[in-house]
Amino acid sequence: MFPGSGAMYKTIDVRKATLFESFKISTNAMMPALIGESVWGKCTECGEKTPLAPRESHRLGRHEGVTPLDWVCGICSHCGAMLDDRAYLGVSSATRGPDRLLVGKRLTPRRWDIIAFRYPEEPSVIYVKRLVGLPGERVELRDGEVTIDGQFVSKPEHLRYLNYLNLEFPNMPQWGQTGHPVTLGPDEYYVLGDFSARSKDSRLWERGAPGHPPYAVPADHVVGVATEIYWPPERWRVFERAEAE
Repeated sequence: MFPGSGAMYKTIDVRKATLFESFKISTNAMMPALIGESVWGKCTECGEKTPLAPRESHRLGRHEGVTPLDWVCGICSHCGAMLDDRAYLGVSSATRGPDRLLVGKRLTPRRWDIIAFRYPEEPSVIYVKRLVGLPGERVELRDGEVTIDGQFVSKPEHLRYLNYLNLEFPNMPQWGQTGHPVTLGPDEYYVLGDFSARSKDSRLWERGAPGHPPYAVPADHVVGVATEIYWPPERWRVFERAEAE
């Protein structure tokens, strides 16, 4: 099991429809864009109140790219700082409920969209991740950024805080991480969690869908594009989309 979980997004309270489908987030692998069960903390950089992963769920140990943080518990929803255990100090331990979102099923996925898809290793489970690699592209992470066909790709302004880490775990792959580039087929996507220190995504998957490599999300596994958070009310927002390429 991937340390700290942070991987699985299960469908709960699903509303079947032609155009939209609703989901409830079950983990914090897409924090701060999407937040699962969490507790309130205080950012050690900007001082603002921000959601954090529950204490018992986030211990990851040391990984290349996050030293000296032994405990990575969240990303500030105000300034984008990666937070450690100090963010829990002096705040309430009361939990907050998870986000609920709508997914547009007729939208064409674009780079930097949040997409819902059937997890290649277990298609009955729905994951929600950030789309970074498009069909036919060669993807490699370098210095916390995404490169496509050897060139760095600029993130949209609202995603400047994202830092994609190289994670090394015993007996697990490193698809697309530095020194391990991957090439996508004509109907495949590469996805990452925004909270990459605790997300099981294309970098770490071990089994692929039939006829596809482990790191790829086949186009026919995509459910749709996340359009908005509709609950809780204080988290309501419409997701920005990058321009079509």
